[in-house]
Amino acid sequence: IHPSIQTNPSPHMSSDFRPDFGDDHDATSSSSSTTLAIGGADMIRLIQGHLTSVGLTTAVTALRQESGIGAAGASHPPRMFATWAAEGNWALVLKSLSAIDRQRCRGCTTDLVAAVHEQAILEVAEAGDLEVAYATYRLAQKDLEASRMGHQTKKKKKKQSSSSSNMTRARNVEQKLAALAAARTKDPNAPLPDDYYHNVSGGTNNKEMTTRDDVRRELGDRLTQAIPEQPGNRLTAMLQQAIKYQSYTGELPRIKQWWQDEENEQSDNDNADNRPKKKRRKVFDLVLGTSTRA
Repeated sequence: IHPSIQTNPSPHMSSDFRPDFGDDHDATSSSSSTTLAIGGADMIRLIQGHLTSVGLTTAVTALRQESGIGAAGASHPPRMFATWAAEGNWALVLKSLSAIDRQRCRGCTTDLVAAVHEQAILEVAEAGDLEVAYATYRLAQKDLEASRMGHQTKKKKKKQSSSSSNMTRARNVEQKLAALAAARTKDPNAPLPDDYYHNVSGGTNNKEMTTRDDVRRELGDRLTQAIPEQPGNRLTAMLQQAIKYQSYTGELPRIKQWWQDEENEQSDNDNADNRPKKKRRKVFDLVLGTSTRA
């Protein structure tokens, strides 16, 4: 059975829900006046959302790794990003971002992910784990190299040269870690450099982001606004809509079959005609696509 989906149901129109699992996994869904075609990549994302909603996280990870297709959004409410950021729980933030396909989710930009990596690295270094901070930096170096320094106020732009304004986040992190390491070598309790957390978030807020809490709050707001939630029940809802539409248009098979039971078959024709016939029917199995006895 090919369940039909119709945004504007009409008895004279039908549209087929036919997933296209072609070679192009990045193909997005398309639609016309009569059809709604679901791309193969989006179909996998719908399955991932359903598996997540029923708690099969291991299956979701395996499917994502084998298909190379990430989610279209977060599997949790966006406000959780602000909560995790305020707590400094960047591990949960990065884990959630790693499951998202950046090409599909336009809000999940390289700059935003790099800003989260930078903040996580700087906080680890502030806690005294410089070796872990450098190891984390090497793991995130690709994203940090691809991102330039974020928003700067007009006052800062006048003071800084064009070369420094084009500095990559990777270079910026290296300089801050080196400065902190030099200060902590002389005095383990040395305070942070003045510009340690300066404008890490890269947001559009004109307020100077100079403290750790400022950056946490700004990044939490950016993540909440940029990353949408992918509903876990979307696949089920679409299938229910498709079946409901086919039932409405009469496309859903309704198979009935009548016959006599074994006792009637063994009796004489005259007696059998006078006996009441038991009515039985066949029903259509939506999963198997065949008719079975009720």
